[in-house]
Amino acid sequence: MGQRALFTVTPAAATKLFADLALLEGQALLEGAGQLGASRADEARAAFALCARLDPDRTLDAARYLPKVVQEYAKARAAAAAPGSITVKGTGRVWIDGVEVGQAPGGFSVPAGRHVVWLTGAERNVGGAATAVVAGKPSEVTISEGTVEKRTKVQRARIALARAADATAKSAAMGNLAKLVGASDAVLLQVAGDKVIVQTWRAGNVDRSPGFSALRERGKEKPLELLAPLAPPKKIEKPIEGPVVGPKPVVVKRWYQRRSVQLGIAAGVVGAIVGGYFLAQAGADFFTPLSDLGFDTSEMVRK
Repeated sequence: MGQRALFTVTPAAATKLFADLALLEGQALLEGAGQLGASRADEARAAFALCARLDPDRTLDAARYLPKVVQEYAKARAAAAAPGSITVKGTGRVWIDGVEVGQAPGGFSVPAGRHVVWLTGAERNVGGAATAVVAGKPSEVTISEGTVEKRTKVQRARIALARAADATAKSAAMGNLAKLVGASDAVLLQVAGDKVIVQTWRAGNVDRSPGFSALRERGKEKPLELLAPLAPPKKIEKPIEGPVVGPKPVVVKRWYQRRSVQLGIAAGVVGAIVGGYFLAQAGADFFTPLSDLGFDTSEMVRK
């Protein structure tokens, strides 16, 4: 039951626990070998060999284990097994005995004996299975994918970002995390000793290039001030220009259309009318002909 529960745990966390259970299984089988025959001893050695494959650096302390257990474990660890193979059906990264070996589906060479196979991946649930490989006879393992919740995908993306080994891996992990949560900008905080290190990230657009900013130590900035580097650049407002006024067209008028000529004509007409009016209203006595002009005034008066 304990081994089966570890099939859904990531290999990095499950491998040594699985080795512990394989060692306990081998001890139990070895203790019962005296009553149940040699078959149990063979099963015990197979369990010990599985433990050694899952945890190659493990050795047994003679002060804690029975001499027979220490001897059988050492023999199983040193034994050279005949070659065999496992065909893994499913999708994801393939881990055999805690070691990543490739991508599924696919076939992989392994020594004969018991093995544990895991499939992992950002788009699938962790799945595993145990199998026994016979020399010269291919073994087949099928591991279903299952449904992965978005929350689990985000957690895995955050872990991948924290464990990124280089700039390329970090950029890919950040892009995957941003896609999952629907973000185009981010502020990354990490603790180094007693300091908080700040870094920003942008997906990039027409105004700004994508990527990470330089790492810097956080001072006394408020949370909103940490977002300032991600703010869009301020737009420079251009002054509002008035309408373009072109030169007025030059209109060439005929002489009688000119204002000065028209005013002169109007003044002349008015003067003629006024003059005619006064002449019409004046009586005979209005005129006093002068004698020096040759007029006979007395004659004019008599008439």
